[in-house]
Amino acid sequence: MINNEYIKDVIWAIEDLKKLDKFYEKEFERTKDTSFSLKKDQIEKYLFDYEEMVDKIESSIELRLYKYLNKGYRATKAVEKVAEENYFNDIEPSSVRRVWEHYKKLQRILKTAVK
Repeated sequence: MINNEYIKDVIWAIEDLKKLDKFYEKEFERTKDTSFSLKKDQIEKYLFDYEEMVDKIESSIELRLYKYLNKGYRATKAVEKVAEENYFNDIEPSSVRRVWEHYKKLQRILKTAVK
């Protein structure tokens, strides 16, 4: 089982990289300075690497939910998908209600990452 601090660190790092990516995109659009475009490319590579890491270590329910949310799933669909995966893999919790509890925990992590 992955500890909560590790989960927070991974999610916060990804969220910070997303903010940097948007910043460099806007700065490139504003200035047309190619150095911003190069930095944006680097940030996107880091984001890709983090997303691959999440795929490999997705034993945390929060990380799995986060992965689906980043892929564009709505919260309800992400929760249902994780619950279904847990059910088929005989992993607890496998009920939608219990996975929602983990979603709430993820939301608390994301709120603190935004600050």
